[in-house]
Amino acid sequence: MKPEELIKNNALTDISVSNGQKVVPLEIALTAINMTRMETPKMAQKVIEERKRQIEVEKFSLEKDAEYYKNGELAQAAAAYAVPFMLRKILLFHAGGVLQMVSSLWPYTWDWKMWKPAKTNSVKERIRELEKAGALILAEMERLQGMSDKYIDIDREKKK
Repeated sequence: MKPEELIKNNALTDISVSNGQKVVPLEIALTAINMTRMETPKMAQKVIEERKRQIEVEKFSLEKDAEYYKNGELAQAAAAYAVPFMLRKILLFHAGGVLQMVSSLWPYTWDWKMWKPAKTNSVKERIRELEKAGALILAEMERLQGMSDKYIDIDREKKK
């Protein structure tokens, strides 16, 4: 239930003050405030949505990440997106007769076409890059946690 609904559905909220604001018991107000704080911040939600997109559209998964990206490539790709536009070191190379550019931080084992940086230094595009970086960090954290769980299970089996 949303905080507003919690307050609205309580019978004691019918008491009002002269400026039209509702008066509610302290417990309900504190609960509503705490519930509001527990909601996922908008930018964090955008990172989570990008991770979902990577999984659903790009077909990435925890299993694939664990199998193919064992050397920090996910974190390295995140760093390529996280570095501010003006501070990037760009590598230029010829691929199929076309001059291409890629971040010097981009994992060398990954196809350079996977790197889709902002074309401008606009706030909107910068936020989008940081969403990608955050989602890649989440992927790396999930991969490491999965490895940790796997090794913990192995250790438990050894002790039996």
